Amino acid sequence: LSELKMLLESGLVEIGAHGYHHVNFTKIEGAVLWQQLSHAKALLEDTIGVEVPYLAYPWGNTSPAVIQQVKKAGYRMAFTTRKKKLTSTNIDLLQIPRVNWSRRATLFKLSKYYLIPWMRSAG
Repeated sequence: LSELKMLLESGLVEIGAHGYHHVNFTKIEGAVLWQQLSHAKALLEDTIGVEVPYLAYPWGNTSPAVIQQVKKAGYRMAFTTRKKKLTSTNIDLLQIPRVNWSRRATLFKLSKYYLIPWMRSAG
């Protein structure tokens, strides 16, 4: 835990939730869904003492009902596994697509395929 806190204090790492029991959020609802979202966030925040504003949907599965509860739980950004380039400033922050990255990727490739098109579309 102390090592994790040290990484967080460095500013190089941020923490996000992934659900309390890593279940498919689209297969549950109501109090069960709320528990998965809110308990995961609260446990992380209480344990490490920092805000947890991010969520990664297990297996990338989400729905409008899930997104509504994610927002209500206080997450500001949530990530899917849908592969898509970020080329617009009109991004739904609760359905952020996955950006592919590999060992062969370079900073140049990242800027060429993701940052530059995004900057162009931002006007």
